[in-house]
Amino acid sequence: MISPTCPEVVSGSSMPTAAPRQTVLVTDATGEVGRELAREFARHRVALVLVAPDESKLADLALKLRADFRVEVLAIVNDLDSDDSAGAIVHEVAAAGWELTIIATSVGIFARTA
Repeated sequence: MISPTCPEVVSGSSMPTAAPRQTVLVTDATGEVGRELAREFARHRVALVLVAPDESKLADLALKLRADFRVEVLAIVNDLDSDDSAGAIVHEVAAAGWELTIIATSVGIFARTA
C-alpha cells in the first residue's frame, strides 16, 4: 500500500508507472554507501529503486534525488531481514511495471547484459 505519510514511498503495493530504460535497485539506500551509490546512478540519469527500512529517511532521499537529478524513483520500505524480503521487493518492482537492469549493494554492483 502507498504510505499515508509520503505517497512516493511504497509499503506493501506499488505505484503504476512505465518502465524506464535502465533501472538500478539500491539496497540500504539511506545508509552511507547506498546513498552515495544512488546519487552516482542518478547523476547518470538511471532510474532508481531505493530500498531501506526507515520510511522517513527513504522519503527524504527519494524527494531529494528527484529534485536534484530529475530521475524516476520508486522507494520501497523493506528491512531485508525476513526470508521473503527479496520476493516482496521483486513483486513491488514488477507490480510498478519496472524492470531491473542493475543491482547495487554495499558488497558490489551486478548488471544484466543483453
